[in-house]
Amino acid sequence: MKGLGFEWRIREDKITSKANLVRRGIGLTTNICSLCREEEETTSHLFSLCRVVPDLCGLTALSGWDGFNGS
Repeated sequence: MKGLGFEWRIREDKITSKANLVRRGIGLTTNICSLCREEEETTSHLFSLCRVVPDLCGLTALSGWDGFNGS
């Protein structure tokens, strides 16, 4: 069940990303991704677009999940 809750949080953009923290009024000095330092750290970026995440997970791609396209 915990996995389903986490997936729901990703799909509903409820993950504590830097972009979400800034939107909630948390004062950060930057909202740039801490991993790649190239783009804004959004939920979409962290789980679909960040080039560093697959390396951290030991994967070449996040297979079986098509980002925010409903898969």
